[in-house]
Amino acid sequence: MLDIAICEDDRYQQGELEEKLYAMGKRLGICLEVYVYERGESLLAEIQRGTQYDMVYLDIELGGMSGISLAEELRKKDRTLQIVYVTQYEGYIKKSINTMPSGYIVKPIREDELEAVFRRVSSWILEKDDY
Repeated sequence: MLDIAICEDDRYQQGELEEKLYAMGKRLGICLEVYVYERGESLLAEIQRGTQYDMVYLDIELGGMSGISLAEELRKKDRTLQIVYVTQYEGYIKKSINTMPSGYIVKPIREDELEAVFRRVSSWILEKDDY
């Protein structure tokens, strides 16, 4: 079972990503639960309360706290959390590298790209849990 958080302030993008992740999980035989947050502060507060996620998909330009600032805070709590940026701005790649992302997907989301990142990251998580 994978617990996945999405932090995206655009409701259409939230729904699209959530739908694609559930469809991929079903197709690949991976049980998952997806939790959606509109603001970085909300996701951070949930994690500070003790909630743990295996994978987090972050938009970079969020209202309030940016996705990169959020990732920096998440890294302070958990160095192994798998962070995947989903953004329409390629220019943030260099800035995001210090947060050790597992992937960087540029919008509009291409299914093949999303699936390649999902397969790679989920297989690492699931193999790690086998030990």
